[in-house]
Amino acid sequence: MKNIAKIIPIHPDVAELLAGQSRQIEALQSQILELGRQNIALAAEAEGRQLTEQQLTAADTRIRELEAALVLVNLPAGSRDNVIQMVREAA
Repeated sequence: MKNIAKIIPIHPDVAELLAGQSRQIEALQSQILELGRQNIALAAEAEGRQLTEQQLTAADTRIRELEAALVLVNLPAGSRDNVIQMVREAA
């Protein structure tokens, strides 16, 4: 602000007002940068959670498949063959 006052005569009250606005702008720019950092961190966290959800879904599917296989293994041979045949026909 002092450089401007040297080039163009400015009333001291106006110079002080401009200096105050300049400080406010700097504070707002700092806040914007911080919010940007927080936004990036939140986006990374959300992406990590989405990946975790996908992994959990895949694990749940695998658990259901294994549970079904256990049920199938414990069936008597004739029933097991019937279930296998029904699954083949359905596919």
